Amino acid sequence: MGVRRKRRIPAIVPLASMGDIAFLLIIFFILASIPKGKATLTQPEADDLGEIEKSGVSVVMDEDGQCFFQNSPDPVPVEALTGLIKGHFNDPNNNKKNRKVVVEIDRNLPYEVFKDVYAAVSEAGGVVVARGVVKGKP
Repeated sequence: MGVRRKRRIPAIVPLASMGDIAFLLIIFFILASIPKGKATLTQPEADDLGEIEKSGVSVVMDEDGQCFFQNSPDPVPVEALTGLIKGHFNDPNNNKKNRKVVVEIDRNLPYEVFKDVYAAVSEAGGVVVARGVVKGKP
């Protein structure tokens, strides 16, 4: 006489809730990894830019957010930089291939203040070749 064995019912693991659990874990780790403090961006000290300034255009933004074009004593509005840079590039005495623009910005200025200077250089067709820190007003 043979021993009758009970028929085993295969275990079924519900996988529908695994997606929900994974989604909740992703949200948890994203929220847990947000940095607490404000990130600060520091600019390095500028090298001597004299040689580059001789061959290109220079734009300086001081600690007050005022722009100076080509070391002029009078500040110019940021909105006028595109036209001034284009005018310098279109000057017949200027080398047409030279589109270098030296940009010096005060260390304490936030990005929101000086981003328009980079936009003006880009719109004029210039290339920023150096970024430095202003030591004082020009």
